Amino acid sequence: KRELMNEVWKDIQGYEGHYKISNLGRVKSLCRKRNENSIAVIKERILKTTPNSIGYPRVVLSLNGEYISYRVHRLVAIAFIPNPENKPQVNHINGIKADNRLENLEWCSNGENQIHAYSIGLQKSMKGDKHWNSILTESQVIDIIKRLKKGESNISIAKAYNITQKSISDIKQNKKWKHLKKY
Repeated sequence: KRELMNEVWKDIQGYEGHYKISNLGRVKSLCRKRNENSIAVIKERILKTTPNSIGYPRVVLSLNGEYISYRVHRLVAIAFIPNPENKPQVNHINGIKADNRLENLEWCSNGENQIHAYSIGLQKSMKGDKHWNSILTESQVIDIIKRLKKGESNISIAKAYNITQKSISDIKQNKKWKHLKKY
């Protein structure tokens, strides 16, 4: 495969002489003695990855009897991508969690990662009562809109729903619940 001819390997930080990560997102265990006193040898091999609970490929590395699971994309980024701004997250540019090639990864802030997820359609905007901060249901807002159209005051509607007059005003001025303006 042509792509493997351009594969570059670097030591995994903290596991020098034991494991390497490639610019294609592959991890290999290096040939070495099992431990100082052992004659048993661990052969060099490419490690299998398994997806974690949210779909990111991970690999388990061991050193001195301690086993730790790592997300492969973070290992690639740490080894190959400078991070002068000390950004905490690694973004998959094409949105595919299993594509851990160097050219598909970039360091980012949490905000940059979220904006990217929305811009490529990985994350959907939560509207109405599906939004985590919603107090009202859609049917309540429809009722509020109808009451406003009949001329009822913001004060009486706010009292009826135990919310602020500002919330009623935001609905009235189409600042909140815009998707229900047809009512």
